[in-house]
Amino acid sequence: MEEGPRHENGLEGADEYFTSYEDLDIHRIMLTDKRRNEAYRRAIESNRDRIEGKTVLDVGAGTGFLSILCAKAGARKVFAVEASSGMIPLLRESCRANDVENVVAVVEGNVETVDLPEERVDVIVSEWMGFHLLHEGMLSSVIKARDRFLRDGGTMVPDVGRIRACLCKVPSLFEFWDDVDGVNLSHVGTAYRTKFQTEPAILALESDDRLTPYVTLVEFDLKRVQDAELAEISKEIVSVPKEACLAQGLCLSFEVELFGVVFSTGPDHPETHWKQSVLVFPSPLDMEAGEAAELKVTLARTENPRRYAIQLSILEENEIEHPLGCECMLPRCRIINAYMQNSDQIEEGAEIIDIT
Repeated sequence: MEEGPRHENGLEGADEYFTSYEDLDIHRIMLTDKRRNEAYRRAIESNRDRIEGKTVLDVGAGTGFLSILCAKAGARKVFAVEASSGMIPLLRESCRANDVENVVAVVEGNVETVDLPEERVDVIVSEWMGFHLLHEGMLSSVIKARDRFLRDGGTMVPDVGRIRACLCKVPSLFEFWDDVDGVNLSHVGTAYRTKFQTEPAILALESDDRLTPYVTLVEFDLKRVQDAELAEISKEIVSVPKEACLAQGLCLSFEVELFGVVFSTGPDHPETHWKQSVLVFPSPLDMEAGEAAELKVTLARTENPRRYAIQLSILEENEIEHPLGCECMLPRCRIINAYMQNSDQIEEGAEIIDIT
């Protein structure tokens, strides 16, 4: 087994985390992400019947964007909980500026410890996602809020989250250095890439940089997931290109579902401020069409609960069982696929005979 690089990135302790959100540049980055804003706006406005007359809890309200959308969608009361004390005056002013100060109640403090004027709420809304979904560890706070405040049958927004992986090219880290305005600096590129043996590269890929179909590493149902399930996520995957390629890394992106609106940060979607997290291979994999890359990806929470260590292992061929429907060139997968295809044809034929 070839042991791949170990990646870590994250923030420091809880105090530094909340203080960092007093930097308005962070909020500017989020609020200028049109795809992010539009996904929440469309989800909330098109589901007024699930918000109108209801009580809403906004976890990590920040500037109040989501709280205001819910208030304008007819919520009876919105509790905007924000732990960054420096944001509280701006959050209150946001409510006044949008004429919703009578609907939105600003609550200062951590959602794990604050008390709300009402014991239970109907809806919890939050924009908790970080790089590769789990970075920053805010999902743990949302789970705690759910367990403390969401009434039976209540709604989580988002309600589903999943991490997806695919093999990819990374031209900005590889080909770019081969010809920098006519100068070969490939040796500089090699030196530069060493930093990504200890942390993911956060960058925006193009749609044609994706080399293989997406594989889901993990999927969370936010109404049921428990915090203990976030401690370590490990998945063995098989990734198969349809064409010969030079795979330079493994791209991690995420999807969430908001009232049925699917929002994706994958490279074949327009760019978001999350971009993609790429685990850069020490050396590219020269792959043929139908050749299987067998990988193991592990995300493990560190001593700092807001940090995850990501371990990528490149496994030996035939070391893991391939999933049903695998399109690789291995004889066993080709035989299984042929059998499944023939079985489908026979079944379809039987239906036609029965009908006639």
